[in-house]
This record gives sequence, structure tokens and C-alpha cells, in this order.
Amino acid sequence: YIRNSIILTSLLGFSYKLVCNVFLKRLKDRVAYLTDSELLKKEYGSLLSREILLCPIPLNPFVFEINQERDNTQKSPSDDRIVISYVGGARYNKGFDTFADMTIQLYSDKELSEKVTFVVQLDIHPQTGKDRKIVYSAVKKIESFSQYSHNIIIVGGTLPMRENYALLSQSHKI
Repeated sequence: YIRNSIILTSLLGFSYKLVCNVFLKRLKDRVAYLTDSELLKKEYGSLLSREILLCPIPLNPFVFEINQERDNTQKSPSDDRIVISYVGGARYNKGFDTFADMTIQLYSDKELSEKVTFVVQLDIHPQTGKDRKIVYSAVKKIESFSQYSHNIIIVGGTLPMRENYALLSQSHKI
């Protein structure tokens, strides 16, 4: 998928399908394909003309037993708010810039901003060229905006597994 370019996306998809099918004919039934979502299963199935198996990502059992201990020196979501989180790498192809713009736009709606908390993980991955500039610009915007906001929480870097599950468990939308 190449954002903002239907022609390049179509060309990339066609090329990928052609290359994959050439290799698939050689591999025959020696390879099983798995994905973790119904949407990807359908997309890959049509792209590869093969059966794709659905295999959801298993959750660690302690995710449901996490004690919501909070550091009182940092902002944390209020229990009566909806928590919308962006987790993982701040990358262009994941739409980080779009999430940052959406967060700022939604925050400017006074009624909505009283009901929603945004948690943004800033785990910045290496990127090239235009993508890098767009992501860094979005990072600067969201960091700057969060300084004046009581309901935009920035979480920096990669989180240990327990903290990552705690963030996921307090989020309503991810």
C-alpha cells in the first residue's frame, strides 16, 4: 500500500502477486500461510490465490490480572474517560501522522475532549526520506500539543511487556 497513490499501489500489488505466484508454484504445498486478522486473511487470500489460515495472536494470561499501579508524577487516564491509544512504532505506513492530526483535531472539540484521553506511544523507528520528515513533524506537533493538554499522554520508547499489557488493558480503542 502506497498512501496517496492509487496507481503505484495497483502496480505494486500486481507485481507482488505475479512474483508470489511464480514462487508459490515452485513451493506447492510445502508452505502454510498464517495471519492474525480476518481482513488480512481475505486480502492475502485474494492476492496469493491460496488458503490463508487465521491464527490470532495469543494473549499472555497475566494481561487480565494486571494491577493498574500508576506513577502519580505522570499524567494518567481518568477512569470515566474513553481511552484511545496509538501503540507501537511511530511510522508513516501505520498512519502515525494521521493519528497525531486526528488527536489534535478531536482535542479542539471541547465537549469531546472532556470525555476522551489519548495515549500516544512514541517509539520512533528508522525511516527514510519523505516518510521520516512527515513522522518527525507529527512527533513534534503531538509533543508540543501534549504540553498544554491534560488528556494527551505521551509514552516514550519501547515498553516492557508488563507495561505494554497495562497500556493495552486500559485502552478502549487502539
